[in-house]
Amino acid sequence: MQEISEQTLTGERALFQVKDVKITSSIFEDGESPLKHSESVEVSGSSFRYKYPLWHSNNVKVRNSVFFELGKSGIWYTNDVEFKGVQIDAPKEFRRCKNVVLEDVIFTDAAETLWTCDGVLLKNVQAKGDYFAMNSSNMKCENVTVYDSVIIGEYLGWNSKSLRFVNCTIESNQGFCYIDGLKLESCTLLNTDLAFEYCSNIDADTHGKIRSIKNPISGKIKADEIGELLLDETKIDPSKNQIICSKIGKTTREITDKNILQ
Repeated sequence: MQEISEQTLTGERALFQVKDVKITSSIFEDGESPLKHSESVEVSGSSFRYKYPLWHSNNVKVRNSVFFELGKSGIWYTNDVEFKGVQIDAPKEFRRCKNVVLEDVIFTDAAETLWTCDGVLLKNVQAKGDYFAMNSSNMKCENVTVYDSVIIGEYLGWNSKSLRFVNCTIESNQGFCYIDGLKLESCTLLNTDLAFEYCSNIDADTHGKIRSIKNPISGKIKADEIGELLLDETKIDPSKNQIICSKIGKTTREITDKNILQ
């Protein structure tokens, strides 16, 4: 494998079509598309300071590196991508990518990021920005915090672990199901139904009306209003939940443990 270390790389397409290369402690300065059409690339301890660094690439690993603000639209049409310990200050990253692993990654400006990607694993990721992960599919995540966002979409957060939403407005059909460790802080849920099914360790402080809640496994849910509460004792133990709500439209059965409602 070719090795490039402690270099400042400038000019358009500085390493165009490079293959089997390990880049360490280097700077990608001015010049568009430095690694376009690259393959089997490992980058560590480096910085990207201009746009379009990784387009149409395959098998890319980036460690302990930084994408600066001008490194926007950085990773498009790229497959088999693994980022660990990376800070990304640029918007519009990751478009139409497949098989993306992001671990210990911070997006300081995640606007229009992770669009139309397929197969995404997020672990310990922080992202702040509008329209995050729009039209992406097959996403799994762990230890993710989302701030100050508007999120509209079905099946939000399914099969995830340790999710936290802060000051978000959320509209989701069957949102927040099959999650272990869910925290909602000062969030508004609009037109959200069949929420929290088989979700455990819930700590939800919400505003507005939740259309319906179905079979949460355990935790605390606070809401202004719940349209319908569905609890099936053959599938969950209602006593492991605390529902704090002054107005519930209807319940599908008699709740035997009166302490569930306060």
